Amino acid sequence: MADPVLKPNQVGSINDPVNIAIMDVPAFIGRRQAKPVTSLLALEPSTNNYHPDGLYSELVFGMVGSPERMVQFGYVDLNTPIFHPKIFKIICQLGGLYKDIMSGAAYAIFDPVIKDFKRVVGDPYTQPGAGTGFTYFLNHFPEMSFQTTASSKRDERIEVIKQYQERLLLTRYLVEPAGLRDAVNDSSGRLVQDDINKIYSSLIAIARSIPNGNRSPLFDTARYQLQSKAQEIYEYLENFLDGKTGFVQAHFARRNVAGGTRNVITAATMIASSPEDPQLLKADDVMVGVYQTIKGCQLHANHAYFTIFGKTVFKSDNVEQVALSDPATGKLVYVTISPEERDKWTTIEGVDKLINQMRNLDLRKKPVMVKANDGKPYALMLVYDEGDTIALCRSITDLEQRWPRKVHKDRLRPMTYIEMFYLIAEVIATGKHGLVTRYPVIEQGSSYVAKLHVVSTTPSRMVNVVDLLLPGAPTYPMRQYPIIGSSYMDAMMVHGSKLSGLGGDHDGDKVSLEIVWGTDSNDECAHYLESTKSVLDTDLRFITGSGLYLNDIYLRNLTRS
Repeated sequence: MADPVLKPNQVGSINDPVNIAIMDVPAFIGRRQAKPVTSLLALEPSTNNYHPDGLYSELVFGMVGSPERMVQFGYVDLNTPIFHPKIFKIICQLGGLYKDIMSGAAYAIFDPVIKDFKRVVGDPYTQPGAGTGFTYFLNHFPEMSFQTTASSKRDERIEVIKQYQERLLLTRYLVEPAGLRDAVNDSSGRLVQDDINKIYSSLIAIARSIPNGNRSPLFDTARYQLQSKAQEIYEYLENFLDGKTGFVQAHFARRNVAGGTRNVITAATMIASSPEDPQLLKADDVMVGVYQTIKGCQLHANHAYFTIFGKTVFKSDNVEQVALSDPATGKLVYVTISPEERDKWTTIEGVDKLINQMRNLDLRKKPVMVKANDGKPYALMLVYDEGDTIALCRSITDLEQRWPRKVHKDRLRPMTYIEMFYLIAEVIATGKHGLVTRYPVIEQGSSYVAKLHVVSTTPSRMVNVVDLLLPGAPTYPMRQYPIIGSSYMDAMMVHGSKLSGLGGDHDGDKVSLEIVWGTDSNDECAHYLESTKSVLDTDLRFITGSGLYLNDIYLRNLTRS
């Protein structure tokens, strides 16, 4: 229904090879002679026939098996105007307050001078003109003037709204052809529906609860639910099509898989005090960087961030004040932050952006700071660094009360991004494995199972991390804790015994690493690495180290697990 990439002034030009724009839905419905979908029933009562007004109707979408069923659209009459999903998405990107107003989560006053909303602080009933809800926002929307900034992306979004003034609102919502989402019967005869059909059904049910043409604030909750379902359908379809990570590209046009990373092979560092040294690269290990680990396990990284840092600092979503560390004094102070700043640290979208920013090498050495409304940055977390011991704390007061030794204030500092994400990477990599593969796969050694060994910097250091934020202050050994100022590890290191099977060397060859997420799958990988199958092929020849001289010391270290 819209193109999220093209600039507005490109739409329809000869330089634009696809000519995608915000759809004129009424014109499309008229041109395609689309019919309405009005029933929640999939089948007619007491029959196996599709309901004539339902989501699988042969009258609306064409006969089952016909070419028409693959291209014919239907529509749902919404009974009230909502924003076009693409426009709603842009509005929310232009300001978090707008979404809060429409959802009824915040009160605001429309300022006719600046032509924008101002958030209400305090009791809204004592402030003239204060309002909330979908109707309140929509009534003032035609008067709004979005402020431009130095951001070209923001300016492009504003330009889209200006260009498509006649297509900003929808009263009818398209239903994709039934042939693309038809229900099927499973082995037991039960009707199994595609997930998108359930969302369409919710959309129809909500629309039926609103009187036709009604714009009363009494129905604001239903209107926002209607908008949310429209967004859910839009994003469901967008995920199938949009960009390099879309379903079509990811599953049919690319060789990449979710939870994977691809990097250059670099020479492994084998300096260690003994074969048991935790920092030594073992034969069944693969060394991988912090950024590559958190990208390969991004869902796990999000969960680990919220568990270790997010929920510890931002304990409530309903207050604007938060306790943060003053970097100058090391003391915990309560400061006020904006909703946008809170979203940066407390939402999945915000954390995803933080993870993606780790591509910036300069950011990694910077302290993790939260910006308050007074413009001053405050530390998310503090670390007390004794070289071989690191303590996590939130204030110097907590440190002095719980640290068993004398505290030296010059060793207390804000945590850096590389430290925060290394701790997250080490937590999520524990017990996990990956499939190391170099294409083309020509023999058994071209792809093998390995344990994840996260490396932050080269060199790094072995430390004990003491978490003073938890009862009992547990200690965790960390084998590759970053040394600030050292080079970052952004390649992949495989054991020298694996190079021959991979057919690789250190002249720029790349390997892929698909990280295994499931607990049962990782248990299976661990069991495999403890078996002879991981070392011997079907002819009982060594898989690992083929082409190398296998002496007694090599064999002992290779098979020590």
